[in-house]
Amino acid sequence: MNDYVNNLHRVFVDREIGFKKKISPTEQDLNFFNDVKKVVKSHLKTQIKEFLEQQGIANIAPKFRIQGSWAYGTCNLPAKQGQEMDFDYGVYLPVRAFEGFNPDDGASEQAKNYFAQVELMVEDLCRQYNDWQLDTSAPSSCIRIKIKNNAHMDIPLYAVPDDMFDSLEERNELQLSLESATAIHESLNHSEWVFEDFNIKSFAEESLMDKNIQMIHMARRDGTWQESDCELIRKWFTDKLKSFENNGQQLRAICRYLKAWRDWQFADKSFQPSSILLMIIACKYYQYYQYRDDLALLSVLEKLPNALNGDVYENIEEHESEDFNRMKEQQRVEASQDADKLYKNFMAGLNNSDKTKVLTFITNEWGDRIPQDKNLIETSRPPVFDTQPLVQSKITPQVPLRQG
Repeated sequence: MNDYVNNLHRVFVDREIGFKKKISPTEQDLNFFNDVKKVVKSHLKTQIKEFLEQQGIANIAPKFRIQGSWAYGTCNLPAKQGQEMDFDYGVYLPVRAFEGFNPDDGASEQAKNYFAQVELMVEDLCRQYNDWQLDTSAPSSCIRIKIKNNAHMDIPLYAVPDDMFDSLEERNELQLSLESATAIHESLNHSEWVFEDFNIKSFAEESLMDKNIQMIHMARRDGTWQESDCELIRKWFTDKLKSFENNGQQLRAICRYLKAWRDWQFADKSFQPSSILLMIIACKYYQYYQYRDDLALLSVLEKLPNALNGDVYENIEEHESEDFNRMKEQQRVEASQDADKLYKNFMAGLNNSDKTKVLTFITNEWGDRIPQDKNLIETSRPPVFDTQPLVQSKITPQVPLRQG
């Protein structure tokens, strides 16, 4: 497995210009999202509590939890113009706040009114901040605020089983990898630094407190309640991280590289592999290679074409029989072809003696955020062969990785 001409690890992890640095939200982004989160939480906590009291429901205050990529520690900066960072901040109430709660009973005026009232609260907040804009064209399953030109906040409204709500702890810490200047410790040497992620210990340990995770429901604009797996997915991914070396920091990096490839290659297409699909595939096929993100990534890329072209199941509670590959048949074929090209170009990068060509191979796949510094490519042995640039549009059977 290690018998390749080139070591591309530093192309991805160099602390100054590495790809992971280029795709990571900055300290300024972190501070911005933290400020937005505090304002939204303060406003909605007061307003929702007052709304409930007006309905005769006392002594209940909403809880708030960060979700999605900011909870997983897999958030990337947008790859192209027009793409946006997605900041998910869930609002949680117990089902006892909704009299006669029955998600199987169709649309209810109670849920519809709750969604409408919170949307009005958010609209009022947007008037106080000139740069914010309520986006009513967003999916009807959440309330969306456009908070800057490359980012939005989605606010889903959840009804949680009473016992789960009572034990539910708020999650207000944004998970960001070490590339944030706030987390860099100059005392660490390079090899230690590349696997030391910001707040990863607390990220892994906090999940141990989630002992009562159940299926919850999300209010929609039309008054229906939609099942939501956000907490079950979070627990599944956290458990996966804990099962790997270094609490899965390298696995999180691999997930981010896959998402960054997706964002670059599918920006102009009408479909794309979902983030959860890419995370599941990464978790299935990832192998840990100390100080070698390139080889860890290769272990997933080898399997990615076939995975994207087929059904993808995972042992996630209450989703064991769900196919997470929601792309249509022709979309799967096209995504698989793109992934096949990615795999072959990455192999070409590992085996070509011309470092300029190496950078071209991987830049074609991930875009101009790949650093154009040949000094980041380490040559581990004389070349066995030079790989010609690929013109690949047809899926071919994957050749098992060579064992060193």
